[in-house]
Amino acid sequence: MSAKFKAADDIKKLTKFLSGLSEFGEELEKVGSLEQAGKEAERRIEKLRAEEEKAQAELDKIASDLSKARSNSEDLISHAKKEAEIAEIAGKMKANALVQEAQAHSQEIFKNAKAEVASAKKELESLASEKYSLASEIAESKETLKALQSEIEALKRKFG
Repeated sequence: MSAKFKAADDIKKLTKFLSGLSEFGEELEKVGSLEQAGKEAERRIEKLRAEEEKAQAELDKIASDLSKARSNSEDLISHAKKEAEIAEIAGKMKANALVQEAQAHSQEIFKNAKAEVASAKKELESLASEKYSLASEIAESKETLKALQSEIEALKRKFG
């Protein structure tokens, strides 16, 4: 084989080799692009995970705040119910005290009125007795007056 043929054959082999090398380069580029895309996807995944963790932390805080608010509202409701019960009991106690005070006051008024009635009865009896006495005295005085008038008339006729 001549050198020219050999050189031509070597060039063909080299061309074939370079062609294969070019295809290998293109494949390497594709792999590099895929690796880069994979790394970019991993960065995005990491960013999304960080955002998810942040969102979960916010959600946990909201849930905790909601739980605290619910607990506080339950405590407030319970406290308000106890206050209402206390106020109701205090109101009943005050009402009972007022009723007892009114009853005691009415009993005192009744007692005083009864004493005044008894006193008025005694005074009326005394006045009735005095009236009877005075009526008797008036009757006696009238009789005495009649007797004196009769004597005066008799004396007038006698001296008259």
